[in-house]
Amino acid sequence: MPIEPNPVDIGVAFAVVLLILKEVFGFIQKVLAQRKNGTSSAIEAGVPPQMAAYLKDMEREFFEPVKRHVAELHNWHNVTDSDGVKVWYVRPSLVVSIERLSVNIAAQTEILRTQISVLERVVEVQKKMMEGTRKEE
Repeated sequence: MPIEPNPVDIGVAFAVVLLILKEVFGFIQKVLAQRKNGTSSAIEAGVPPQMAAYLKDMEREFFEPVKRHVAELHNWHNVTDSDGVKVWYVRPSLVVSIERLSVNIAAQTEILRTQISVLERVVEVQKKMMEGTRKEE
């Protein structure tokens, strides 16, 4: 039996990941700001050289791609239509229109079934009338 993911658990996990990333990015930002302010070496910035190299590699290999992907995702979700509505959102009026359309299609289908039934009876009556006129001849 597959385990259904609980939205609350997913939300909590996502929040924890965001908090961790916020702390890591804050630390990296602080180190980079110190370097820009004239502390050029990792030791002067309070970071051991091995850690500074590790952070540079981590920034280049992980954080930059994540930053690009988040920016790209933001650009995708920031697209609006001609009315200024985000294209990722469904308008309530569109939902109502589609529901009305489906109700009308169902009603038309029922009307067509009724018409077919009536036409079948008309054909039967015509056949009987044609047989009756042929017998008279």
